[in-house]
Amino acid sequence: MARLVLGVTGSIAAIKAPLLIRQLKAQGHDVRVVVTEAALAFVTPTALAVLSEHPVWTPDTFYDGYTHHIEWAKQADMIVVAPATAHTLASASMGLANDPLGCLLLAARCPVIMAPAMHDSMWEHPATQANIKTLEQRGVWVVGPDTGALSSGDHGLGRMADPEHVAWVVSWRVTHYPLLTGMRIGVVMGGTQEPIDPVRYIGNRSTGQLGAVLAQGCLASGAAVTVISSIPVHYPGITCHHVRTAAEMKDAVLTSFPQWDALVMPAAVGDFRVAHPATKKQQKRDGIPTLTLVENDDILATVCQHKTHQQVIGFCVADGDIVEIAQKKQQVKGCDWIVANDTQQFGQPHRSFWMIGTQHATEYKGLSLMDTAKTILTPLASPPPPTCDPHPTKT
Repeated sequence: MARLVLGVTGSIAAIKAPLLIRQLKAQGHDVRVVVTEAALAFVTPTALAVLSEHPVWTPDTFYDGYTHHIEWAKQADMIVVAPATAHTLASASMGLANDPLGCLLLAARCPVIMAPAMHDSMWEHPATQANIKTLEQRGVWVVGPDTGALSSGDHGLGRMADPEHVAWVVSWRVTHYPLLTGMRIGVVMGGTQEPIDPVRYIGNRSTGQLGAVLAQGCLASGAAVTVISSIPVHYPGITCHHVRTAAEMKDAVLTSFPQWDALVMPAAVGDFRVAHPATKKQQKRDGIPTLTLVENDDILATVCQHKTHQQVIGFCVADGDIVEIAQKKQQVKGCDWIVANDTQQFGQPHRSFWMIGTQHATEYKGLSLMDTAKTILTPLASPPPPTCDPHPTKT
């Protein structure tokens, strides 16, 4: 359990703060809340106190004789500012200490996450972008904003990231995570669909759950992420391409692969396709159809033949001697690592698997999806990230 401080500032998105507190507490975190004067127009300290189970620090209690900004800064494992207004970003960038949150941010030496919320014209202004750049250079991690309907009635980039996503990023970064800053990573996910006719297809039980966590984890670790998926997805900040068949997936991967530094491929690619799919829906009265199957190309093996500087993590699902099967596949296909598990792992909230490289094989049992993703991505990482400090180093 992490000790978090949530800073709530004066945006209409402050009404999402109660939901964010619920999300964070559901993940087992202890949450204390500090609000700005402007935030009180949108949320009440009573509601936030009830949900967080702690008294809320407000401007009215700023000068009550206690040094909350020092005490809370020492105790916090992470500070989360959501929503973070344009004014808050500017104040934090300049190091202003004119309210409780500003004092807290100046005193803190823990990681800081900010979720901006404002009109798109304010977000795109050079001053805001300069402030964001300054904060990021100091180690602040910025989540969002998203594109969507704004409170003004306009549509654009400025909505606060979904509270569930913010909470997920907090949990990813509050404990050790692989550092992938500056990397370009492709995540290929989902089970392919090979058409029998315009309605029916041959598929598999892949849920895409792990692929989704891997993609979001890459983004939260600092990478630029491209997702190629047979399952329609939308992840803010991630480039997504939807495909259906193994042939479409292969073409998409080969097109993007030269621009990537790494490929992570939990996709369940169908081994076979129907040689001649019907152009019209087949009717029962026409009798039982005979399907002639042909083998699909091996995407992973093909991609590995084109490797230059890229690192490639493949996946293997098997029953029996999983390690032996996976080691042979890793050698034949030419990937750097292969993640192997049995057929019972599809859709499970906790995963057991083997991580197999050229020199070793390590077994992991009963890991959460988040810990599974961190384990899988670790071989791609730079040395472990240092403690995030949003302040310049003293000289």
